Amino acid sequence: MFSRAKEIFEKKFELVSFSTCEKCGSINESDAKFCIFCGVELNHPLRQKLNYIYNKKPGLLVSLLAKMSKLENRSISRQKAKFISNLLDKIDLFYKTYDGFRDIYPIIFDIEKSNVHTFTNSCEALSSYNLNNDEKEFILVLLLDLIYFDGSISPKEDSYMEKLAVHIGVGLLAYRNLKNLYNVRANQNNSNNNKSNNDYGKDSRANLSLDEAYEVLNATPSDTNEEIKRKYRELVQQYHYDKLHSKDLPPDLIKFAQEKLKEINLAYEIIKKHRGI
Repeated sequence: MFSRAKEIFEKKFELVSFSTCEKCGSINESDAKFCIFCGVELNHPLRQKLNYIYNKKPGLLVSLLAKMSKLENRSISRQKAKFISNLLDKIDLFYKTYDGFRDIYPIIFDIEKSNVHTFTNSCEALSSYNLNNDEKEFILVLLLDLIYFDGSISPKEDSYMEKLAVHIGVGLLAYRNLKNLYNVRANQNNSNNNKSNNDYGKDSRANLSLDEAYEVLNATPSDTNEEIKRKYRELVQQYHYDKLHSKDLPPDLIKFAQEKLKEINLAYEIIKKHRGI
């Protein structure tokens, strides 16, 4: 379906007669899916909606989710299947122009899990649309949400995400900055789990040591004051709420970024006090 001209799919969806067989012209029952006279598949509502939405932006995004979910041949648990359903809900809410197509997304997902169309095909089809910045960020966040459901990103998944970022015009730097936020959160989750502590905001980091403060800022004691300040400012910009909130990130990721920013500010104050600056 990806090879069909895009303008075909740009027409407004209008349900046409589906009880009349296009092959033999016979009239069938309104709920029939196949002609009772010649056996061919009727152009029933579900098929019409599937043909219409398949190569539009939400359909292509569902396709990318399906491809990414099977990229490492990981099994889809019941819990993960429920999470994927939530992601399909997000697509439905984001692309409000295509209201009434939510029931089609699981069908596209199942088709594309094993379809011959490649991840690259989906990327190229999606890039043929003039995506705005909100759409680009939404696409990256949606796929990263899926990837990090399992707690980490594999080299293969990372390579495919970089390919997607280039195709839709986001750029590698913007993608890697966003991925880094997911990585830091995943590492923090692992650390908290090892300590049987899942509370980002707990005061266990309230009394950072000097060594820990340098580690938080990705700095070393040999760095100059100006280098320390530069690294601090870079981290503040990366985790600042206003910047992240505009990307429509998941609430738990926003919460994590807020707590991380508090830790960054604390670390900087500790180092400044130690250095007398």
